[in-house]
Amino acid sequence: MWSRSRCAVGTIIYDDDSLGTLIYIKASMNGHEDTPVMQYKAAHTDFPHESTGDQFYGEDQFESYRSLGCHIAEQLFNPVKHEQSIGDLAKKLKDICSPTLPNIGQFSQHANRLMKLWSELGGNETLKNLDSELTADWPSNPSPEFRSVFYLCSEMIQLMENVYLDSDLEETWDHPDNQGWHNLFIKWAGSEKFQETWKMTNRSYGLRFRYFCERYLSLHLPEDSLS
Repeated sequence: MWSRSRCAVGTIIYDDDSLGTLIYIKASMNGHEDTPVMQYKAAHTDFPHESTGDQFYGEDQFESYRSLGCHIAEQLFNPVKHEQSIGDLAKKLKDICSPTLPNIGQFSQHANRLMKLWSELGGNETLKNLDSELTADWPSNPSPEFRSVFYLCSEMIQLMENVYLDSDLEETWDHPDNQGWHNLFIKWAGSEKFQETWKMTNRSYGLRFRYFCERYLSLHLPEDSLS
């Protein structure tokens, strides 16, 4: 059985009311490990929780544990490796490692309905007065072209978040099966109109997805948006 999360991050309150952060990392597998580790797992079903009664690990066993530990650490700390302080690192890691919602499977269903609403708004000129109420950063009298581009880019961003969640892009961004999405999203993120829409709407998307876009797509986030 594959693990959904290999790290938990929590806040500790000490006796003197000072705060600390506990980062707990567990040796477990999610199915995205390197081929040698997967092969060892196939031949040793208890891995990576084999008995420690025998302290004399074979070379393949030792290397599998070493490789798995290295893989987990790289996946865990890569998103926060550029943080300037240990406090910022811990805060961001806590956000990224938050437990996945139990009903996450329904996310795409609701998001698809949202994209349909955006299509209806963008294509209906009689609803243009609603725009300024929904998005504070809109120009006072948006042109038809602006409205169409904004709503189309919003649908594109929402599709990206759907794929991010459904395909677990935190773990599989560089997987060969996702190379098409990888290239497409980078191309989209390079569009000036797309970037303008992201600037106006990024707070409408999940925090982990926003971190992902900043890290891999250079869609930068203002400080006040990280909440």
